[in-house]
Amino acid sequence: MKSREASSSRSLSQTAERPAGFWRRLRRQQHEWAARRRSRFKHTPPDPFADFRERVTESLVADDVVLDVGCGRSSHFDALRRRLPGLAIYGLDADADEIARNPHVDRKIVADATRSLELPPESVTVVYSQMFLEHIRGAERFHAASFEVLRPGGRVFHLLPNALHPVFWVNRVLPHRVAQRLAELNSDDRPAEQVFPAYYDHCAPGSIRRLLERLGFVDIQIQSLGNYSYGSACYPLFWTFYAYERVTGAVGLRNLWPYLFVTARKPESASS
Repeated sequence: MKSREASSSRSLSQTAERPAGFWRRLRRQQHEWAARRRSRFKHTPPDPFADFRERVTESLVADDVVLDVGCGRSSHFDALRRRLPGLAIYGLDADADEIARNPHVDRKIVADATRSLELPPESVTVVYSQMFLEHIRGAERFHAASFEVLRPGGRVFHLLPNALHPVFWVNRVLPHRVAQRLAELNSDDRPAEQVFPAYYDHCAPGSIRRLLERLGFVDIQIQSLGNYSYGSACYPLFWTFYAYERVTGAVGLRNLWPYLFVTARKPESASS
């Protein structure tokens, strides 16, 4: 009887594991198949994430105090400490368990960024986020809090998805579980549980510019960045996004490209 129960238990366990194994194999096969075909493609897809981080790090100076919002377990700025020994990095995340595992920040802040940044006014020189703004409801409260904690002349740097891009239009209407599965298939190293709900509040070029202007920011610059490798796991999608960016770029519609690099500055004084 016990052996029968054990056998039944193993059978149920194998059945439960089969879907996860199937998805892993399918994802691996898709990426291998697409990679072989992309290797024949003479154009190298742009990397907006590396471009964004490089340009931000080049702008930092030794006495900067950086607030890395939504940092999780790591910070992109830790490698700069040799070049900028006076650099201070504050990490903020709503997940206490995640930020507790972050060894790269000087101060760990657990907070809901749309309610409070848990810092005194004029205490940092840079507010930074990468692929964070699309996940919050209450973007105006976050940007207002950022303005408050920045010192005069302080800067913000944000990389976010463009809500006008077709991929993110689709993502808004899909059930979250479906979006998780598609994102997992499109990435060879991103588990579904790391795909969070997205709301795209003020994530279009015009809406975020108007919001920052209304809050008092100056020198606002918004650059659209391409990344046609978004459909890299599916070769037809790869070609579709490549053609989309070529066409929209050729006709002057780069504001429809997938990512936005946003920079702005707090005035030196109220009269600036």
